[in-house]
Amino acid sequence: MTQRPAILVILVLLLAVSHANATPMRLIGALRGDSLGDQLGNNCEGIGDVNGDGYNDFLMTVRHNVPGAGELRLYLGGTHPFNNPPAVIWPNIPLFGNGYGYSPFNIGDVDCDGIDDFVCGFGSYYTDTLKLIAGLKDQDQGDQFVIHIDTNGFETTIGGGGDNNHDGRPEFWVNWNNTVDDTIINAYIGCDLLDTVIDHRISWTWAPGYSYRHLGRELCTTCDLNGDSIPEVIYGQYGNLSSDPGRVCIIWGREYLSSIPDLNFYAPTLEAQGYQFGTDLACLGDISGDGVDDLWVSQGIRNYIYFGGQPFDTIPDIALDWSHGLYADIENVGDINNDCWNDLMFVESADLGSTISYIYCYPGMDTLVDVLYRAYDFESYLPGVVAYQVGRDHSWAGDVDGDGINDVLIGMRDAGTDEGTRGLQLVQAGWDSIPTDVSSDTQLPIPSNLELEQNQPNPFNSSTTIRFFLRRSGYTELKIYNLLGEVVAEPIHQVLSAGDHQILWNGFTPDGKPAASGIYFYRLTSGPYSDTRKMMLMK
Repeated sequence: MTQRPAILVILVLLLAVSHANATPMRLIGALRGDSLGDQLGNNCEGIGDVNGDGYNDFLMTVRHNVPGAGELRLYLGGTHPFNNPPAVIWPNIPLFGNGYGYSPFNIGDVDCDGIDDFVCGFGSYYTDTLKLIAGLKDQDQGDQFVIHIDTNGFETTIGGGGDNNHDGRPEFWVNWNNTVDDTIINAYIGCDLLDTVIDHRISWTWAPGYSYRHLGRELCTTCDLNGDSIPEVIYGQYGNLSSDPGRVCIIWGREYLSSIPDLNFYAPTLEAQGYQFGTDLACLGDISGDGVDDLWVSQGIRNYIYFGGQPFDTIPDIALDWSHGLYADIENVGDINNDCWNDLMFVESADLGSTISYIYCYPGMDTLVDVLYRAYDFESYLPGVVAYQVGRDHSWAGDVDGDGINDVLIGMRDAGTDEGTRGLQLVQAGWDSIPTDVSSDTQLPIPSNLELEQNQPNPFNSSTTIRFFLRRSGYTELKIYNLLGEVVAEPIHQVLSAGDHQILWNGFTPDGKPAASGIYFYRLTSGPYSDTRKMMLMK
């Protein structure tokens, strides 16, 4: 922690503040791409402890610009996961395209050997082949089998890990759009029945006049929404046109699964982006504290959380609106602040710039952003990096460094080289809800919780604007003092969300009297952090 003196000696006792570089975020490791233009960090996935050493491991894909040169890498967890080369590299089978084109997916322990397994597509953007790789007990290549898809697999997604048909075996589900208008979702039963034979199928064929197109832009198959201990099969289906509402489809988990939805539901509001409802889904676990899983559904920049229950209702319990980004992608990243509740991480994109935010989940939770980082915040502790497309992929990582708290994977691009851009993959540590001093040689400084800008205009004769940024939500005060240390105005005294804020001060005191010409100080306080600046009122 560092100390910074107050601006003016006369106000030291009143306005003395401390600025802490301490922050929830701590870097475990960072890896820059091998070659210019590569797409390292484009896809990443936590896969649990596949080698049984007590540290969670993770996957990333690398898609080079050379046809057939892509690869899938496995990194083993530890306090310095990038100090060693990848434990396993699976090279692409160069059918066409630039290698592993789709994210690896953790599908749980489908072969029932006690270690999580994963699936990855390879080929090109139009994935036509999937490879299942079993958990790596001895860091070998794993037992593999390949699912060949007879037509292109545009927008392939995977879901798995739940026993949806209640037969004691987990399933994994594969979705692809095998023509422009057709969609198929296939299920494969695990354990002793694990093979390449399709065990269950959901299909859809679009025809002119239909309001819906592709099934399963996102699949969620581990969420028990009705409390019967059997997870549901949940998928989204977006609208054909922007005027058609998207929907979420649910097939209730049971012994004999249906091939058509048992329940369809729609966005509570059908504004311009209603057709995107259901394009992203996430099972949140139980964040409401009632013992039943809860579900997050995206409608583009508008997002909703539905609490599970018996019966499950389709009225959203929490609405989250990220109206200043082009899109928002949310991920359940587990309990990253060590309070025993799963938390949310979401990425908002605005052109090439991005922000990463965390929302703490708990019963009665608010809708405020609790921790927020912008693209250039990463540059302050990654020397030479010019970050953009931050969070192009992000994932739950589990406990990579072995401190007992979940960590997260964050991919981005780095333009900080003279020759061009490279991919960049970060592993960020989780943190304790109660701040503690973390002793680690990987802990790196990040800016404090708030940034207070100089008022504009300054000097001013009628009104001035004060802008500031909060990295974390919380109770915030903005007070204006005269040279005697007396409070002449208190424009802000309330809970604010993380992000950018501004207020306009018109030069009047709370009782409606104009403030006298002269020098004033304005002080921003949020939690343990404060900052003070000077301004001049001239009449």
